[in-house]
Order: sequence, then C-alpha cells, then structure tokens
Amino acid sequence: DKTAFRIDFTLNGQPDNYEGRQDFGDGEGSLVQHIQNYHEYYAKDENWKNFVLHNKGPKAWEQDKAEREMVLTEFIPYLKQHCNLSAMEQTATAALREGQNISPEQTAYYNAVVAYVQDCRPLLNQGQYNLPEPPKLADFDQSLQDYKAQVQAEIAQEAAAAGMTVEEYAAAGFEAPQQGSFSIYQLRNEDSTRDYRFEPYDRLQAAGRTVDKANYTEVYAAPLAAGTTLEDIYRTFNVDHPADFKGHSLSVSDVVVLHQNGQDTAHYCDSVGFQQVPEFLRENPLRTAELSTEQNENMIDGVLNNAPSLGELEAKAKAGEQISLTDLAAAVKAEEKAPKAKKSRTAKPKKPSIRVQLDAAKKEQSKRPPPREKTKELEV
Repeated sequence: DKTAFRIDFTLNGQPDNYEGRQDFGDGEGSLVQHIQNYHEYYAKDENWKNFVLHNKGPKAWEQDKAEREMVLTEFIPYLKQHCNLSAMEQTATAALREGQNISPEQTAYYNAVVAYVQDCRPLLNQGQYNLPEPPKLADFDQSLQDYKAQVQAEIAQEAAAAGMTVEEYAAAGFEAPQQGSFSIYQLRNEDSTRDYRFEPYDRLQAAGRTVDKANYTEVYAAPLAAGTTLEDIYRTFNVDHPADFKGHSLSVSDVVVLHQNGQDTAHYCDSVGFQQVPEFLRENPLRTAELSTEQNENMIDGVLNNAPSLGELEAKAKAGEQISLTDLAAAVKAEEKAPKAKKSRTAKPKKPSIRVQLDAAKKEQSKRPPPREKTKELEV
C-alpha cells in the first residue's frame, strides 16, 4: 500500500500545499524524485491523455498539462534548492557540534554557511531562484587571501603588458591576443576551375556557382601588420611582391582570408573591391556550455577538493563565463601543493605566469564521462 503525504510550503510568497501517495519501500528514491517521476510519466502517457479528453474534455486536459508543467518547471526545482540548502545546513551544524578537530577558519566558515542558509530560505520562498554565491572556505583562509592578492596583482600586470583591461584579459582566457595573419588562395590550375577564373562574384552567383575552398590552394601566408587593409594587401601583391611569393598577381577570383582575434573571414577579390564570402570557410560550431539547474550541491563535501581545477577555470574563461579570483587562487595553490620530485636546494625557479599555468593545465585536463541515466519503472 502507498503512504499518503502532504508538503506545506510557501511559493512565490503564497502558502500552499501538495498532497500525494508513495510506496516508501519501492526503491524509487527521494520524495522529490517520486513527485518528478510521477508527473513526467503522466505528462507523456497517451492513455491518461485519452482518458481525460474522453471523460472531462479538452479544457480539462489543457488544465492538466498546465498544472504538470508548473510542477516540473517550478515546484520541483524549488524543492531541490530547498533540499540543497538543508543538506548544507545539516553538514555545517554537525561540524560545529563536534567542533574538536576544526580550525578557527573552519568554524567561521561553517557559521557563515548556517547564516547563508537562513538568509536564502526566505528569498527562495519569494520566488528568487538565483540565490547569492554561498560562502567558501577559501574566503576564511588568510594565507589564501594573501595569495589571492598576489594573483590579482600578477593578472593586472600581465593584462597591462598585453594592452588590455583585467576584464578583457580574463575573457580572453588569460592570454594576450595573438598577432593577426592573412592567407592568399588562388584557383587550382585545372580544367575543373576554368569557368571560375577571373570571374566577378555576381557572375558566379548568376551561374549558380559558389566560392568553394576545394577549388583553391593556399599560395601565401604571412603575419598581418596592425592597420593593414585588404586594399593594402591587393596593392602589395600587384606592385611589390614579397620575394617568397610564388603565385600570380592578386586578381579577380582570388580569395584573401584574414585571421584576426581568433576569427577567420574570407574575402573574394572582385572586379571592384572585395566581397566577403563566408561560404568559403568551413563551419566550426562551438560547444555550448550546459548550465546546471541545481545550485549549491556538494558545497561542503570535500570543501576544497570540490573546487574547480585550473583546467576547468580556463575552459570557463574561454567560454566567456565569469570566474572567481578566489577559485583561481585556490586552484593554483592546490596545484603547487601537489606531490613533486625532490629538488636540490638550488636557486628557486621563477613561478610561471597565470597564463602559462592555465595553458599547461588545459593540456592535462581530462574529460569526465557523463553520468549514466537511470530508468525507473513508475508505480502508478
């Protein structure tokens, strides 16, 4: 037999309750998971849909769908966030109650966690699901705070050397922008390209032809000096060829590809000026970072062991996400504490820059396999 239950809660500032039944010995998981599974099942069940339509009509079915949508997209995330807060509070309270083997910094941290949970519950009940950042143990470690200041100073120094603001430098993955370059492509000397040679762009389009990279070969590549324009390139490769240039003078149907700020743009040399031809470049779709819908899970378990690695921070920065300097300092310090081979007491080598450390960490980072999905048979 299933056991009836009732949850009283405050959602969006309004008191409410949820009632249901669950067999607590069916191995289905937590009560929240049971509620989620139940509504996901009936939201997709054609037999239930047909039953409601036949016995209650279309309006009742639309109401049924709307209620399940609210439960799955609002009520379930609300419950999960409350569960996360409760887990944080329980762990922090247990640590404070034992209190024998924790440092003063840890004591301050766990007290801050308890206060954070108490502050967040009213916010969550008012419908504020984007909760503030939770406390971190690193914020209570004075030596780490000193190291954070050192990291900030080094980042500012490297950003200034790159001619960038700190924000721009972080968004670039803590790497100075590379000098731009350009490449010149000319049609292959083959019968298959005969109808493409020296053709204006509009004539190619009228004939149903495209500027296909497969028809071209790269004949020259060089760094792109600051301020150099396409017209400058055209003039140089018609009037003053570089000694190592082996192609013909830049002409109609040639393509110039500019490599600037990590992006490539292709430009067709037309009868007048240049025509941008994105079709010349192969697509290179970027991976979209998937944001987690659950906040604060496993915040305390392992404390510093759960902190992001240098590789993970570098990946976030590359994806344009904000990263915490506290996390960065902790990751660098953790890597420095990793076991190393014994060294003779010679002159201490210079610590590599933050950019170099991130670059090295990126090569060592391994991808974590995605968690397996568990399929559970729902008991109706």
